[in-house]
Amino acid sequence: MRKMLILGLVAVLSMGRPMIPFPIEEGALNRMVDLRMRPETEAVQLADGRKLYTEKFHVKLEVKSEQIPIRRISWSLQSLTGRQKEGQESGEKLEIKKGELARFDREESEEGSVYRGDSEIEIEGAGEEDRVRLAAEIELITGQKILKNEEYELDFREPELAVSLRGEKKAIYAGPVEFHLLARDANLDREHLEVTLDKNPLSVEWKGEGEESRGRIRVSGDGRHRLELTGRDLAGHESRLVSETFIIDQTKPTFQMEGLSEGSHRGKVSGRIRVEDAHPDPRATRLRLVRQTREERSDLSREVQQTSEGELLFPEHIFSEDGRYTIEVSARDAAGNRSHLSRSFLVNRRGSAFQLEGDARELFDQTLRHLPDFLLREDNLDAMETGFPRLLLRQDGISRLLRPGDYRLDSDQDENGFWRHVYRIPRNLFETDGLYEIEVMTRDVSGNQGRFGEKEGLRFRLDRTKPVIYALSLEDGLRVDSDQYTVELVIRDNQEVSKVRCFLDKNEVPLRIEGNRYFLDLARGSYEEIRLEAEDAAGNQSERVYRGIHVGKKNILERLTDLTRGKGKEGEEKGQRADDLTGKEEANTDGLMSAAGQSDLKKEDAFLGRGSQGKAGLKKTLPTGQYLILGGAFGALLAGGLIWGVLIRRARDKK
Repeated sequence: MRKMLILGLVAVLSMGRPMIPFPIEEGALNRMVDLRMRPETEAVQLADGRKLYTEKFHVKLEVKSEQIPIRRISWSLQSLTGRQKEGQESGEKLEIKKGELARFDREESEEGSVYRGDSEIEIEGAGEEDRVRLAAEIELITGQKILKNEEYELDFREPELAVSLRGEKKAIYAGPVEFHLLARDANLDREHLEVTLDKNPLSVEWKGEGEESRGRIRVSGDGRHRLELTGRDLAGHESRLVSETFIIDQTKPTFQMEGLSEGSHRGKVSGRIRVEDAHPDPRATRLRLVRQTREERSDLSREVQQTSEGELLFPEHIFSEDGRYTIEVSARDAAGNRSHLSRSFLVNRRGSAFQLEGDARELFDQTLRHLPDFLLREDNLDAMETGFPRLLLRQDGISRLLRPGDYRLDSDQDENGFWRHVYRIPRNLFETDGLYEIEVMTRDVSGNQGRFGEKEGLRFRLDRTKPVIYALSLEDGLRVDSDQYTVELVIRDNQEVSKVRCFLDKNEVPLRIEGNRYFLDLARGSYEEIRLEAEDAAGNQSERVYRGIHVGKKNILERLTDLTRGKGKEGEEKGQRADDLTGKEEANTDGLMSAAGQSDLKKEDAFLGRGSQGKAGLKKTLPTGQYLILGGAFGALLAGGLIWGVLIRRARDKK
């Protein structure tokens, strides 16, 4: 009955008469219409049941309809991931391609008409990794539609591998190198990720979820290395990544030295220094050679020859002078590793090296009044021979040998075997003024003799005596009957006078100097204070002050008063007596000024204008001329008084 109805329907349709088709029962429809999708390539079966297609393939679309005509068959291929479309939302389907089956074959059988159609569809996806859906739709002549779809997971791509360096990329590394590893694939097989270093497998802890796995590896061994990373996905694709060759050099350069051993050298000295390293950099070798002698410190670096291989050559002439030589060499290899070498030795052809310490270094040939404790350092490679040192103290040419108790000697030996002796000479050894010299004589166990103070060393003058100042023909309250007065100054010191100053009422005035004699020229006027200052080379200072000095011509009344008091030419006589004593004063002040000499000056000072000198002037008899002048003056006064009286009387009479 069913077949008859269908045949009738078909006949009516074939006749072109319009009709309203009636629906067929869904179960019966599925039995009468068959739609199949058959891939031509076998898939890779995964453990979780998924199927992967590892290359492009074709799907054969077959349609078979018994008795019911097919109006249209359409199909479409869609990407379910949509990787290649920017801005597409997650989960949105991307249509790749679509088509229709335009032709159907009709076959007659005993049971009726059968409609057949097929087509091959290429499955390539929207990317090398994708999940696609092939959907087919059959529209029957009845207006009913039959839908069917199949999904295929595609994996055409090999795993993506990457190796990146942490830090700056270099040709040679001076320390461990850390690499970051990356493996990316939609179907990554993490159990088959392998890392080898120089063909040797390494254990790597991989971390990550989804498509990415990350690992980290640290390479620390010196040498030339190459890293290899291998990855495989579940589809069977395999990738391999080999890094560039890199070098790790953590070893610092070393030095090979010839002929420049530590210790003492008494003969010829020469040598070389060779820098050894697996990856040397001759341009990065630096040298400093310093020679320390008793007199100076010299930089001899430029005299050292350097070859293109970085070898340092030390010619013999560099070490021609005695002294302590210090060599400092620094080297850097191509990786940046640095090494430093310091070597010190003594070229000692003449014996010990001496050096004053502290303030004593500045006292040679100086005149001093305050003394420090003197420190003297002696450096020698060898120990000192028994019976030495010997210290000689000389004062003004008279020598004496110092006993061990007169000074202190501290001796010690450093880590290199060098001896250092420190002499501490106390200042209480120098009590009186004079010229002092200290000489030190030593000898080491190898026979080298040393001497300090032969040419230079500890030599100074001690001077605690102040200069002597005296002004001839000058005293407190002196009145000079002249418009100008010259005073000779006596200034002496047991060593040397370095500075002389003169102040008139606090104003400094220059002195007139003739040889070693000083003169002060006083003009007309009154001077409340005349101050004289002197300073010697040691800094000792002296001062002398004279007060109430007057220089100027006297008027007639002053002269008459002086005559009546019996002074006359007392000032001139004082000056004359002072000039007579000049020679005696100079004799007393030559060389060292003794206390007795200073006492003599005080006596002369008392004699020149003090004590009984004024009284002696009163005992003198006035000359006849002076009496005549005095009488004339009185007569003139009487005459003037008489004339004045007459004039006054005439004036009264007129009134």
